[in-house]
Amino acid sequence: MKDFFEQPDALCIMTSCDDAYLDAHGPAFVASNAVADNSIHIHVMELPQQIRWETITKLNRLRIRYNAVAKKGKMTFSVERVRVPPGTNSEMLRTYFASNRFLVAPQLLEAGGAMYLSDIDSLFNTKLLKIDADVGLFLRDSLPGTVGWEALGTKVAAGLVYYSGSQGSRDFATKVYNNIAQNGLTWFTDQVALYQAYQYYEKGLSFHKFDGSVMDWEFIEGTSIWTGKGNRKDKNDKYLVRKRQYEMKLPPLKGAFWS
Repeated sequence: MKDFFEQPDALCIMTSCDDAYLDAHGPAFVASNAVADNSIHIHVMELPQQIRWETITKLNRLRIRYNAVAKKGKMTFSVERVRVPPGTNSEMLRTYFASNRFLVAPQLLEAGGAMYLSDIDSLFNTKLLKIDADVGLFLRDSLPGTVGWEALGTKVAAGLVYYSGSQGSRDFATKVYNNIAQNGLTWFTDQVALYQAYQYYEKGLSFHKFDGSVMDWEFIEGTSIWTGKGNRKDKNDKYLVRKRQYEMKLPPLKGAFWS
């Protein structure tokens, strides 16, 4: 599934995106984590018509700039050429992109490292540390007015998930992967798969439960992660100002993208 692959650091923030989201949000994601000194792993999905060397060049240039800011952190990446089966519509492809990090995670966990899985439009305001639990989830009540599939999916905010690297976390990650494969590419499939895996392992694994003090989409000062939920990433002034402030932390690189 991965055409180019590097092994992530022992503790990293992992995200997955297409080339367009890498352009739009990659610099701020990289910069915020470099300032916080979080190691990161970026997995990029390309459609067949895209040129892989160009994406790898972008990522390598981002890594040079990350290394200029981070103290001990490490940036790694992987690239996947997406093979689109006949009959795949735009909604299915959108869902695949949104849930991709949960499909990639089992392989990244093979070396036993810990990782936080996040959206690339998130901004990281503090350093994240290892957690004494197999899995970390942002559990919540179903959103008001939702029923059935959507009610099940909104029980988990997929913008922050933690895998410790333990055998239990690797089993959980594999269960999420299999749930997505079985549920199909319907919107909310990643969140439904996470909640189904939680129900399956609730008594057998240790869980850490995240809340709004760690991640929020109202951009409250002191929160570790600001996630650009919905159109907030394009319209919220507070988020956009902080995003630009982080982007400016990366030193320019002559002849590079985003210089």
